[in-house]
Order: sequence, then C-alpha cells, then structure tokens
Amino acid sequence: MTYCCVAHCNKRQGGTLNGESDFRRFIRWFRFPKKKAMQKKWVVRVLRRIADVNPESMSVCSEHFEDDDFVYRNLLEADMFSDELLVGHHIKLKDDAVPNTDRKTATLR
Repeated sequence: MTYCCVAHCNKRQGGTLNGESDFRRFIRWFRFPKKKAMQKKWVVRVLRRIADVNPESMSVCSEHFEDDDFVYRNLLEADMFSDELLVGHHIKLKDDAVPNTDRKTATLR
C-alpha cells in the first residue's frame, strides 16, 4: 500500500479520507527524484528524521505540491482492440518541484 511519507499526512492509496476514496480525490503519488541533490531537498521537506526516510521506496502525495509544480499533458490514443479513442491525462512533476509542507492540506494522524 502506498502512503504519503510527509509527517502528519494521512493520505493512503486505496484508503479512505472523510468517507471518500483517494481515487475520487484525484490524489497522485510521486517517488523521490533520482538525482541526489533533489533527493536531499525532498528529505528535508518531508519533516521526518533523515534516518527514517528511504528515498528508494517512499512517496509523497500530490497534496504537498503547488499547481504550478505540475506539467499536464492530455493524451489521445487509439484503442488497439476497437475503433475507439481513449482520452486521459498525464501528470508529472517539474524537475525542480519540491514538496511544500507549509500547505494546510496535511492533517494530523
């Protein structure tokens, strides 16, 4: 199960939040960057002891990023098994995005 590693955030993939599934809330999960310099910035921002953070396996939920931290791209592709077109959204973080733990979205456990 994926959960947000930011201290005091209770977001979990597949869990519920105030009676709503995370899917309904459109929460996305982001792994720590591979570049060591950016990993260090993220580790500081998740408000945990450095020894408790494992950038290889932990994720941060989209609630800890600002709208302008994201790159949105609409996808339009053909379904190879029918004549239908599939529409979706690809959302990724900008390379310089860092979690913003000052936001009021994190709630105490």
